[in-house]
Amino acid sequence: MSTTLYKDLGAKLRTARESCDLTQSKAAQYLGIARELISYYENGTRQIDLLTLNKLSNLYGFPVEHFLSNESQDDSTVALAFRSNGLSETDLDVLARANEFLHNLNWLNKVLNGRSES
Repeated sequence: MSTTLYKDLGAKLRTARESCDLTQSKAAQYLGIARELISYYENGTRQIDLLTLNKLSNLYGFPVEHFLSNESQDDSTVALAFRSNGLSETDLDVLARANEFLHNLNWLNKVLNGRSES
């Protein structure tokens, strides 16, 4: 990936995190990493591995493809709304799992609707 792609990916990560009203510290707490790493990912100065990207996409309620695509996508996403004040690690894990479930349910619904239109 080029530096520009990392910066684009990082900008999408930052926008997604901010749309959830999460701090870098809370995202880092969920991942079990230093807050500075979240900053590096968001600034495009550090490569992000797919496992970390997948975890953040679940937490933020966006599909991984949203972060990797250069094309303009339909940003309508299904995610749980919440306020980040006072969330524990368990709360963050539950939110990520719920967002992953909602994303998968949304995808399955699209697949089934596409199948019924054939």
